[in-house]
Amino acid sequence: MTTEPSRRPGRPNKGVAHIDQVDSDPVTKARAKAILATISGELTVAEACEAIGVSKTRFEMLRSQMLEAAVQGLQPGKPGRPRTRSSAESDVRIRELSAKVSSLERDLQRSELALEISEILPKVVVEMEADAAARRRKGVEKGGRASRGKGGRKT
Repeated sequence: MTTEPSRRPGRPNKGVAHIDQVDSDPVTKARAKAILATISGELTVAEACEAIGVSKTRFEMLRSQMLEAAVQGLQPGKPGRPRTRSSAESDVRIRELSAKVSSLERDLQRSELALEISEILPKVVVEMEADAAARRRKGVEKGGRASRGKGGRKT
């Protein structure tokens, strides 16, 4: 009876080959692979140092930096998309445009009022001229020049 090693369902783990999918230069990828290989036990520190051409002290420093960056990168952040400089610039632009809209709305109200006045004013002028003419006519009648009767005819 032979026992086969138990296989987990799903995709096989690529191990340090996951680093190949990261967008970076080849030297940095090689360093990351060497560090992960020492953590997983695939390489000793001495083998990793030889593979990437650094001293043990430098390797320990690189590993420390990588682990610190990994842990920092996994800290929970604020929910949602982070604000960018462009969104701050957008906020300024929105305030500017809002002020401009308010100014244009005031200008529109003034223009509408001016239009309304210009439509009413000629009627008022005509009415004022008619009232002035009527007053003149009444003044003539009081002065005794020509009296007019009820129908406005000379009597």
